[in-house]
Amino acid sequence: MYYLKTLVLVAVVGLWLQPVIADEQEQPAAETASKEEPSETNIERIRSEFEDLLIAQATDFSSPTATLAKMSNLSNKYLRADERFNQPIREVLLRYASSRSPDDSNGAGDLSMAVQMFELTTFPPEVAAELLFKPLLSEHPAIKDATRSQIKSLLSKRPDETSLLVLEALRRGERSPYVFSLTGITGEASEAVAGELLKIAKSGDAEHTPAALESLASVIDEVERFNQRRQAGLGSDTADTKLFKYARRIVARYDRNQDGSLTKDEYRSMLSSPEPADANQDGAINVAEYAKWLAEQRNR
Repeated sequence: MYYLKTLVLVAVVGLWLQPVIADEQEQPAAETASKEEPSETNIERIRSEFEDLLIAQATDFSSPTATLAKMSNLSNKYLRADERFNQPIREVLLRYASSRSPDDSNGAGDLSMAVQMFELTTFPPEVAAELLFKPLLSEHPAIKDATRSQIKSLLSKRPDETSLLVLEALRRGERSPYVFSLTGITGEASEAVAGELLKIAKSGDAEHTPAALESLASVIDEVERFNQRRQAGLGSDTADTKLFKYARRIVARYDRNQDGSLTKDEYRSMLSSPEPADANQDGAINVAEYAKWLAEQRNR
């Protein structure tokens, strides 16, 4: 009887301890799962809602001056490119694409703000260039010169798309000063732009010939440099542009006969011999060859 009571007691205690042991065994697994899938912290949620609120405020152009004042100290730190900026900024730019907007009572303050915030949009380059191009060509009286300069600066970051728009505008017969001012943005279509400028210069159009001639002089130089950069395999980013300018400056320094290239006698006095840069082995190193060689040295 004593042994029977003992067995019963052990069985009861075992049944009582079983869920406790099971809980202890499952606890590490639960902790591991918690570590593997961390939930969003409270501050992360607050930041997310804060950024959403900023975007909502920034895209409200109903009171542009007040909004801009509120946003100026916050936008650089917290705002990032977001497709939610696309529609309101597109609407503002298109309103000023015509010669006169239905409502220009705010003095184009909303346009100024839209231009300042344009880099927060996610438009493809060709769409972005076209949206910026239209208000720049507009003769809307409320658009200030400072805003036009900002638009031109934005277009210069999209040179291929801008040069194509300039070409199309010239072929349509556009002759505004704003079109001529954009011919200096060198891109894939700039050589064709030079051809259109030459046609205008030869047309005998007394009103526009001076502007065409002035633009053509700079476009020819820029297109030649553009083609040389392309020949050298250099892109249009800041580093490559600086490298090409440096190469042109060095060649000019040692080019005694001013023929645009360096012979062995001319580069003999250079600290580092550029002889390997003579890609076509013609005995002369032009700017493109020298720039390409410098780029190769830089990337080693």
